Amino acid sequence: MAATFGPDGKLLEHQFVAHGDPAGVRECLQSQPFAMSIPPPGVELSVRGVVAPP
Repeated sequence: MAATFGPDGKLLEHQFVAHGDPAGVRECLQSQPFAMSIPPPGVELSVRGVVAPP
């Protein structure tokens, strides 16, 4: 997953990137409502991470 947060810590955009997963899985994840915030970094910040469903 790649996410960009604004200076206030609110999620500006996100996307799921495939690593061999079927396209349908990525499309399903991308279509789900997604809310996330972080403590305000004071600058726009982009991060990448791994999402591992249980």
